[in-house]
Parts: sequence; structure tokens; C-alpha cells
Amino acid sequence: MSGGVDSSVAAALLKSKGLDVVGIFIRNWIEDNSFCSFEKDFLDVQRVSKVLSMPEPYYVDFSRDYWNFVFQPALDSYKNGYTPNPDVNCNRYIKFGSLFEKIEQIIQEKYSNCNKWWVATGHYATVKTHIPTSSSHLLRSKDMNKDQCLYLSRVSQSSLRRTLFPLSNFTKPEVRKIAKKFSLPTADKKESQGLCFVSPNAGRHFSNFLANYLNPQKLTYIDISTGDILSVSFDKGIWNTTIGESSRIYIPQAKNKINGKWFVADKNPSKGIIYLCRGWDNPALMKNIIYCKSWHWIDSSLEEYGEVIGQLRHRQKPQKCYISRYKNNMIKIEFEKMQRGIAPGQNVAVWKDKVCLGGGVIHQVE
Repeated sequence: MSGGVDSSVAAALLKSKGLDVVGIFIRNWIEDNSFCSFEKDFLDVQRVSKVLSMPEPYYVDFSRDYWNFVFQPALDSYKNGYTPNPDVNCNRYIKFGSLFEKIEQIIQEKYSNCNKWWVATGHYATVKTHIPTSSSHLLRSKDMNKDQCLYLSRVSQSSLRRTLFPLSNFTKPEVRKIAKKFSLPTADKKESQGLCFVSPNAGRHFSNFLANYLNPQKLTYIDISTGDILSVSFDKGIWNTTIGESSRIYIPQAKNKINGKWFVADKNPSKGIIYLCRGWDNPALMKNIIYCKSWHWIDSSLEEYGEVIGQLRHRQKPQKCYISRYKNNMIKIEFEKMQRGIAPGQNVAVWKDKVCLGGGVIHQVE
């Protein structure tokens, strides 16, 4: 339980079915002066537990694991010019990794090795058992606007088998109503944004936060179509730019050939070069082939090549694509239609017949 409305309602729904439910709060960050008030969030978990007549919640500190498996790899990716999605690794290694190991320890110590236990979260997704193989399959939630399968596509099969998603058949507005029905103190609490330790209103300050860990550098901005230098500056670093997003620099509009809004089309991290293109729909931003590393099949029986449905970003409509093996254990995905602003470092997930097959990290785009 995070102290938010989603995990609170997940607990309430299970408790209303007569199940034995106990909350577990995860602390992921090390510094006491971090953006997120863990004390307040844990207090909310305690308050919800009291309202639902649940036992005192557990408080576990995974800050070391979070640093080693989520934050440091994210910093390394930023340094190399990628745009990582730490939430995917947080799910894989912390919420569905370290947490499960801790729960097994608790079960052994306090519940006489009880084997009938599951972990329920407030994620918007669906997990179902495939009878022929006894495997757990990951499917989308009812609320497509909130569906989080993309971020869960690299969770292990062993963890999914012990996972419950009580919110799978509810929309966010419905979850709010349920929270009020149970008189939960988190019913109107705002959603958090960004990494686990960033406060709800810290999104616009995220680059300033990263600047505490990543060095500034001299950047040269070049017109990708002409090779002309548009600007040179000493800025936060190449990590502060994302392919497809605005250039965030001032370019004089006196000359017709540079008038208009400029976007990041490509990056050369080793040379500190950022290639820009003019216009939101510039062809330089349109790609349809990606090569992925760290690919994960949710279950070996789901390994599928050929036509599938792909998703590159949250809330994106399903995109028809074709998946195949590639050299060096990578996966090649070719989309039927051009995709705008594909950023290496981000994650992609694929589906077949409504079942999420798995996902990986975008390494190269063409």
C-alpha cells in the first residue's frame, strides 16, 4: 500500500470479501529530505488499515535495492543519451521482486509457512490463469486510460502467479466512488507523478532533481536536415532532452529558414550533439523499426513471432506490428505505420489476442 487511493481501494475490496488482508508499505528512497513525505504516506496507510479493521501495516525499506536495480541503471541510461522508464524496473525488481522475497520471509516467520497467500496491488491490469498451461496471463484492465500493462510487461511469471489486481474491472472514477463508499481517508488524495519518491507536483522539477546526480555539459544543436549549427550552450546535459520533445532552447526567428518550433530528432551523447528538426510532424521524427534488448517473455509458452499488437507509450492506441528475432539476442519490431518520436531507452510491450506476451527496452531505432 502506497498511501494512495488505488491501493487503498484494492485492500477494501479484498477485505469486503472476508479475506485476511494486511498492508505493506514500501520505502524506496534513502535521503530523509527527499521530495516524498514517506511519513505522511505511511500515516495514510495506517489510517486506511484502521478504517478497514486491518492489522497494523508492515513498513519495509527497499531503498538500497531501489538504488541498485532502478535508480543507478536509470542514471547510467540518461548518461548514455537514453530516456529510461524507471517504473518498469521498479515493478520488476522491487514491487514484484524484493517485496515478494520479503513476504515469503514474513510468511515463514509468522504464518507457519502458509502457502495460500497472494499480493494485491492497485495497478490497473488483469491477471488470469491459462488452464491448459497453468500459467498466469497479463491482460488489460477495463480502464484503458489507466491501463498499466506496459509497465508490468517485464514482471516474472512466478510473481504474476501470486498476484491479484482487484481494480481490473473498475475505472478511476469508479475507484474514487468506492473509496468514498468505504469512507477511506485517501478517497480524494491526488495521484503521484514520476518516480516513487517524487511528490505529486514535482514533475516540472524532475530535471532539477536529476541535475543533482548528472553532470552538465557543452551541447551543440544541429539542424538534422542541413547540418547547420543552430546553437551552442553549456546546459544540464544531453540527458535533459528526449527524442520527439521540444528542443527547449531559444532559436532566433529572424531568418525564414529557422522560423518555427524545433524538436529533438536524434542525439550523439559522446560528442554532445543534439539534432533538431522543425515541425511536430517532421519526417525525421517518424520511424517504424525498433531493436530491443533485455526482452522478457511473460511465459515461455507465449513466445510468439509474426503479427502482434505493440505499444510504445502510456495511453497509446494499439499499433499493428511484426516481431522477429534479431542478432545478439535482440528482438526486432516493425510497425505497420510510422511512429512519432520513438526514444531509445523507453519500453515496448506486445500483445496477441488480448494477452500481453512481454516487453523489452528500445535500444535502436530506424
